[in-house]
Amino acid sequence: MADIKNLDVDGQFFDCVIDWGSNSNGWYRIWRSGLIEQGGNQIDSNTYKVVYLPIPYSNINYSVVHSEFMQNPTAENTDTEGADHNIGATDKKVNSFRISKASNRGISFYTRGY
Repeated sequence: MADIKNLDVDGQFFDCVIDWGSNSNGWYRIWRSGLIEQGGNQIDSNTYKVVYLPIPYSNINYSVVHSEFMQNPTAENTDTEGADHNIGATDKKVNSFRISKASNRGISFYTRGY
């Protein structure tokens, strides 16, 4: 069987996922080019949330997209379900970042970098 890490198509570089997995912090995919994608959902009641990544990046130059979700939506509060109250990712480290959120919400996140 061919080694997927060394595949080229007509002599051209072909990027593909070479490793993937998950742990209690979320999921990840590693691409042949070195690109890493990570994501997941995390829930706690703190207003300031440190999100720990499944695997570390090589530096802090990664992108972060995140949004909030209601942990237990009801008919009375569905109009705010998914509302975004975040001020953005701060205090980025290679294996974590911090966000500010409404205390009763969980967060979904997606990161991308090298």
